[in-house]
Amino acid sequence: LKKPLMEKRRRARINHCLTELKSILMAADPKADQNTAGQSKVEKADILEMTVQLLKQRILVGGGEKAEGFIDGYTTCANNAALFLTNVAEPNAGPLLAAGLMTHLSRMLEERLRNQTTPTM
Repeated sequence: LKKPLMEKRRRARINHCLTELKSILMAADPKADQNTAGQSKVEKADILEMTVQLLKQRILVGGGEKAEGFIDGYTTCANNAALFLTNVAEPNAGPLLAAGLMTHLSRMLEERLRNQTTPTM
């Protein structure tokens, strides 16, 4: 007697979550709403496929934004460090030290970016 009731509740939870996913998908992607407008009911498998596609898209786009933010922050930090060395350090050593630091930081950034774009298996 408990098993059928538990199964009924489990199915109700799944259906509730699928309904929520469908409404989230339709709000996030108006094209999806237009594509399914002719259908009175969207299949569960379609909802799951659209969710996977949306997540993949968001992850790929989000990853690019994070990389751009990192590069911007890294470059700003490197420029501020060089400016500090040029203006505050000893007049004779400052510019040479700043140039060496900028070269080193540029190499490190290039290496990091190269390692990020290398496909891993």
